[in-house]
Amino acid sequence: MGCKGVRYPHGRTHYYFPDGFQVGGGVSLTRSQLLALPQDPQRLEAELLRLWNQEHLEAPGPGHSDANEYSDQDMLWIMGERLHTDTT
Repeated sequence: MGCKGVRYPHGRTHYYFPDGFQVGGGVSLTRSQLLALPQDPQRLEAELLRLWNQEHLEAPGPGHSDANEYSDQDMLWIMGERLHTDTT
């Protein structure tokens, strides 16, 4: 998973976010960027699409073939799924 919970003796959980958390489509977010994502669904959608479009336009080299394989809606699904399953 993208993070692992470490249980403290007093019931609190500390989460570790590795550098470069992968959310899909070649997009990698730091812990600060991940926590700064908008909570509003429409703003979150716009930000994820902006990040994905920025990534695949700037880096057309090896390892960035997602731009040719997936539509915007496909990438939103992939990124949303990764955010939900790997950070909760």
